[in-house]
Amino acid sequence: MEYKFNFIGYQNYPHQVLFDFFYMYFKDNEKAAFFMVAITEAICNACRYNKKFYDRAKIDITIKYINKSLIVSIKADTYKTKAKMIKDNLFKLTKNNNACWHEIIQDKSSGRGIWLMLQSCDRVILEPDMQTVHLVVYLPYKIRKLSNKKLLNKLDIGVLEI
Repeated sequence: MEYKFNFIGYQNYPHQVLFDFFYMYFKDNEKAAFFMVAITEAICNACRYNKKFYDRAKIDITIKYINKSLIVSIKADTYKTKAKMIKDNLFKLTKNNNACWHEIIQDKSSGRGIWLMLQSCDRVILEPDMQTVHLVVYLPYKIRKLSNKKLLNKLDIGVLEI
């Protein structure tokens, strides 16, 4: 099964439609909301780093259900960033494994998005140029609290081909 959502500008993000969609799979408001955190962060980043402004960013969302997994792909025309550099920087931050990710980034305006995606998903795949992010959850969906290292072990770089 495949579903597609396209919109222009963060103000047109179909939050409620997507929440209702994931509630249909999870049958639980808390789980749907928790997963929506990852999606909202990915969309926020897609708008924030877009070559156009927030209100003109074109965002494509594809949702696939494959082998008891939901894969949500968010694609936008963002400025290219090297995903490997981001992953390497995140691993440097895990030297203090006792600190939670929110203690590491504190109140900085950037850096929290990938941590939130990792906390909410079973797998996060960043395409090498960072123009597409794939968020993967396995069904039945479970909310887990993990250490920083275990969170970062869920982060992959590559092109997802299905």
